[in-house]
Amino acid sequence: MNDAGPGEPSQGLGDAGRQRRWVLLFLVLAAAAFRLALLALPRLVRWDEPIYLWLGRSLWMGEGFTSPSGHAELHHAPLHPMLLGATYVLTGDPELAGEVWFVLWGALLPLPVFALARRLSRSMGVPGEGGPLLAAALAAVLPGLSSAVLFWGTLVEPLFCLLVATAAWLAALAADRERLLLYAAAGSMTGIAYLTRPEGVVWLAAFAAWWLLAWALDGQLRRPVWIGSRLGAAVAGFALAAAPYVIYLHQHTGQWMLTGKVSITYEIGEAVEKGDPVLYDQVTGTVDPATGDTRWASSGQGGKGLLARLRDDPAAFLGRLGRNAFHIVRSSLTSPLFSAALLLPVAWAWLALPWSRRRVREEALLAAAALPVASFLTFHVQQRFFAPALPSLLVWTGIALWALRVRLAAPGEARGRGRKPATAVLLLALAGYLAWAHVRVIERGVLSQEPAHAAAGRWLREHSPPEARIMSRDLAISLYAERGYVGSPRLAWEPFLEFGRRRGATHLVVDEQEARVLRPWLGFLLERPPAGVELVATARDRHGRTLVFRLH
Repeated sequence: MNDAGPGEPSQGLGDAGRQRRWVLLFLVLAAAAFRLALLALPRLVRWDEPIYLWLGRSLWMGEGFTSPSGHAELHHAPLHPMLLGATYVLTGDPELAGEVWFVLWGALLPLPVFALARRLSRSMGVPGEGGPLLAAALAAVLPGLSSAVLFWGTLVEPLFCLLVATAAWLAALAADRERLLLYAAAGSMTGIAYLTRPEGVVWLAAFAAWWLLAWALDGQLRRPVWIGSRLGAAVAGFALAAAPYVIYLHQHTGQWMLTGKVSITYEIGEAVEKGDPVLYDQVTGTVDPATGDTRWASSGQGGKGLLARLRDDPAAFLGRLGRNAFHIVRSSLTSPLFSAALLLPVAWAWLALPWSRRRVREEALLAAAALPVASFLTFHVQQRFFAPALPSLLVWTGIALWALRVRLAAPGEARGRGRKPATAVLLLALAGYLAWAHVRVIERGVLSQEPAHAAAGRWLREHSPPEARIMSRDLAISLYAERGYVGSPRLAWEPFLEFGRRRGATHLVVDEQEARVLRPWLGFLLERPPAGVELVATARDRHGRTLVFRLH
């Protein structure tokens, strides 16, 4: 048996396998080359990426997994910081440190996407491997997995997407071959995903549900011991990978938990939903009385869990869930990351192509790999949160487009005489869409950056002593300066200044948005700073001025 389609020359299995490997190698190299080309774009570290770099550097310098304020870090999982920290220590370049992994993980993603697409394609009876290869090619160049990632301010999404897609493939292999080791491997992969982002545990539950469905289709649900051994192997694999971090959280909180980020992330969600930067600053910049530090930097981030919030105010909880879901549906049609219009051929494939028990399994597997992103709807909507669903969406899209191409071909084309023009039209249409999408994503991403913050940091690196400590709302400034950091609190001026001095702040950086919008009581700093606060540098960008002060 071979994979040649009707009217196509048959190849031996060995020739087909070699050809497939060469094409996949080309896609991996093309994905890497495309991402290397994207690195020519102006990009700055910002938002969460600076804390990942800081935490990673602290780990590799023997200072432990501690936040810039010196507290045990409970918000961010450790794997991504550990990787970024390694390249940061080796290169000394904060931008390059993350870009190395951006290229590597993004280049590898087409491999599990191809493997998942091949399974679905065979279950649907779609001839050849054009569909799986198209899905893998889309994974190599889709904006939501490439150019957009550079401007999201984390660079964690390529690793997490790769881990989730690989875990889905391992889950499928485990169900096919019925080896306990494969169930453990799938569980371990979700555990590694959890070490990258805590919500990785949701994917373990999703794949467990998929196994139960697969066993039900095979008539295996009457074997509880057999089922328990396989689920137990997967849970054991997850626990083995996740245990060090869970133990770390217990040591520093006294509670058994999977993450310390739930409460503050839920509160941030209200600010993001309302588009209220002042409320966001209140949530993150208010001083935590338990630690005397800002809430974002504080170790006391635990707070209420989701179940407690649902119990206390179910209407508010469910209302946010519904509004976020509506926002996703409304914005999906015009999104340059992945337009829902690309799913129209998928709807056709679901209705027009034959179903079998095998196909139900494969379709459900893709759903299990995609649907856990719905858990983010309880917090707030950011584009990057939904990136882990893109591999599944690309598998569906690639297979459906290829199947539609075959179905719509004229009788002569169906026998292979006119397939090249049809393929060219399909690829040109996709190339046009992707070019438009990349232009939109890159334009928005470049304009949203704040180069004045990086300029202030670089100025401080050249004009401040190594022991200097910079108080600001943006950790990236201290990272570019290679100086200590003091998180800027939401306080009136005198307590604000005293807060910084108690923590050894030697410099203060304030931008116009902070002084005019977020904390208008600091507006006097833009015009006439008081005695003891000396303006030493100013940087400008399209967002306004960023001012650097020396504290005396």
